[in-house]
Amino acid sequence: MITIAICAHNSEKTIPELFRSLKEQTNKDFIILLVNNNSTDRTVDIAKKNSDGLLLTIVNEEKIGIQNARNRALKEIKTRYFSFVDSDDILSKKYVSLLIENIQTNALPCVSYIPFSDGDKIPVPKKTKTKYTLYPSKGQGYSFDTYRGIYQGFLWNKLFDKRIIDTYHIDFDPNIAIGEDSLFIDKYISHIDKVILTKEPCYFYRIRKDSLTNAEHLDKNHIRLLLTERRRFAYLDENLDKNSIAYSKWAKRKCFYLKRFASYYRELGQEDMIPQLSKEAYETLKKGLSAKRKSFLVTFQLLARYLLFKYYFR
Repeated sequence: MITIAICAHNSEKTIPELFRSLKEQTNKDFIILLVNNNSTDRTVDIAKKNSDGLLLTIVNEEKIGIQNARNRALKEIKTRYFSFVDSDDILSKKYVSLLIENIQTNALPCVSYIPFSDGDKIPVPKKTKTKYTLYPSKGQGYSFDTYRGIYQGFLWNKLFDKRIIDTYHIDFDPNIAIGEDSLFIDKYISHIDKVILTKEPCYFYRIRKDSLTNAEHLDKNHIRLLLTERRRFAYLDENLDKNSIAYSKWAKRKCFYLKRFASYYRELGQEDMIPQLSKEAYETLKKGLSAKRKSFLVTFQLLARYLLFKYYFR
């Protein structure tokens, strides 16, 4: 038995489709935990209406914010294994079965996913039995890592072990508005041996134009929220082995983020912050190049940015 944890805020339009996909699971060995985060619409009523044949528990979290709702879910989950599912997404019939199939000690089961735009039809995935085993010790499976074109940084396509969460006191940072799920994975993955990734897409991620990460026009308040992700950088800089493949990959990724943040500070009229970001990016590239373990491709990318830094970071 696993728990499917759904944190919802005003999801009355999308939650029926999610519950329909839950009813169609080939493996019914799961319970649903719905954390209602201050919904002002009929989210809870509609969830109850669409839960026939499903084991559903509903709790309310009064602290506003997805991070607080997820932390509440961590407190309420009773099963050993659990998966987070967003309230506006959809699951294939094999989502639960493939995650449970790959349960192993100190392993993180994952399934592939397909994004789709709000209003579009759900894509039809290709069936495959292909699986990849990723090893964090080799720099694979981290939340900033892409493996075989599959980005690993999402919370919702994985099956977590509650014992690991409780033993190492892993939770969500409520002070981060974006990237809090990636930080959660960064912390979690340091306590496992491998990631088992199923190639067949079993999770359908809805792209909403009004979300913080996809909004076409950001106001200054939204930009300030995006900048809170720097709290995640501090964790990675402190905890990743500076000689590891993971750190060299992170160095490349961090410079990309810092370059983007420079544009945010320009929008805020805080150009005085940019020289600090530029210095940090330059030092990060040097540290990445100094890592004893790194791939040829990452070395080339870091070196190109380092040699052409004045053109890269502007």
